[in-house]
Amino acid sequence: MTSTIRAKQIVESPLLSLQIGPYHTVSSALQRLAFEGILIPWSNFLRSVEHAHTNQNWTRSRTSPYANGPHSTEADRVHIGDEHGLQGRFQQAIGQAFGAVLEAKAVNLYFADFKSSGSNYKNIPDVVGLQDVAGNTTIKLVGELKAPWVIQHDLRSAVRRLRELRQKIAQPVRDMQALGCEYGFISTYSHTIFLRQFQSPSGDWEVWYSPPISSSSYYLPTVPNPQGTHLALPHVSMKQCMSYTALWVINTR
Repeated sequence: MTSTIRAKQIVESPLLSLQIGPYHTVSSALQRLAFEGILIPWSNFLRSVEHAHTNQNWTRSRTSPYANGPHSTEADRVHIGDEHGLQGRFQQAIGQAFGAVLEAKAVNLYFADFKSSGSNYKNIPDVVGLQDVAGNTTIKLVGELKAPWVIQHDLRSAVRRLRELRQKIAQPVRDMQALGCEYGFISTYSHTIFLRQFQSPSGDWEVWYSPPISSSSYYLPTVPNPQGTHLALPHVSMKQCMSYTALWVINTR
């Protein structure tokens, strides 16, 4: 049976569940790298995500059909055991389901594996966001995926230990710099940290990082207090954060 689901409902919902198989990799996939530039929290990231979401015109976003196909929001029984499986799961939950939102909003960005970009860059990021303009394909977003069951990959602990965070973001930041991408992310699927990098007038590289966003998070509208200010941080979904990043990506030269 086929139903319909609106783009707004897709973007506010949590990611599909991640089922880990009884046999899976156990070793860390972190490289011997560390980002040595300026590293600071992404100021007002959560509030900016909510502001961008509530200011979208969702009423005209066409519905997206789904059944047991690429736009499904129902949990299933797919099990994964390594990062290749994780890449497939990510492309299902984000590349396909969230891709329907980008299509509905006429956002010129789609997710792909790196090989499809046509780039001759020697390293291979796990996920890229591509933009096609006048027959030319440009890499606009870089993503790195790490298995969530490996304790060394945990992103929640990393934001409390900057030395650890510098190691974990080094790989995607390296690829962002090499490919000329201002925006990127690192994700264990369970949690995702969004990144923005640019070169300051002094020539130093500066990277902003978001809080780790849980895959199980869903949107709860923030209710202002009587004085018109917000006492608590917004509760947003990972797909809302990806939508916010995508909007910035397509406006970046």
